[in-house]
Amino acid sequence: YDWNAQIAAGSSLELGWQVNFPEGSPLPSVVSISLNGKECTVPISTGTTPTTTTTTTTASTTTTTTAATSTTTTQQGGSTTSPVSTTTGGTTASTTTGSPSNTCDDVTDYDYAEVLDLSNLFYQAQRSGNLDVYGDFNHEKIPYRGNSAENDGSDNGVDLSGGYYDAGDYVKFNFPMAAATSLLAWGALDFEVGYKAASEWEATLNTIKWADRKSVV
Repeated sequence: YDWNAQIAAGSSLELGWQVNFPEGSPLPSVVSISLNGKECTVPISTGTTPTTTTTTTTASTTTTTTAATSTTTTQQGGSTTSPVSTTTGGTTASTTTGSPSNTCDDVTDYDYAEVLDLSNLFYQAQRSGNLDVYGDFNHEKIPYRGNSAENDGSDNGVDLSGGYYDAGDYVKFNFPMAAATSLLAWGALDFEVGYKAASEWEATLNTIKWADRKSVV
């Protein structure tokens, strides 16, 4: 591939992956391996056991990690993938495991599930129009907001309610809203798995859709 000019034809490129899961839960096993959306079929290795490590986070949460590697052999004009798999009880180990953790506390100093939740709450606080159109507005955490500008555009026979206020004031600007919404949508498309693992997928879709409800200026 052109993305790694340092790899000569016939060389091997090793790609590693790891799985994090709570200590005491059943050991994950590989059920499938894919590369660039292509399912890889590999023979089950014999005499190979998973590598496990134990890590304690700052929140005193202990997790166990299994690790495996896959090897990509680059040839002139293309590449082939030969993943090296680990086995547990005779079952090929997996990049696809059970339910992922809802937080990232075990691998980072930040709880990205909380970050995404607070981000969506920020946008909720900037909503214009009827706050409960989607039935998701968090009145408990944002008690100071109420419905506003529900009749925007009615003097001209159009419905311009909805959209987001800009910078905490009472004006809705198209360009800033379009830029912010484009980035939100881009992130959601690229990291759908992460949003779903954090249980923020539906909230993020609502955040994106709200910008398209109507806007002015």
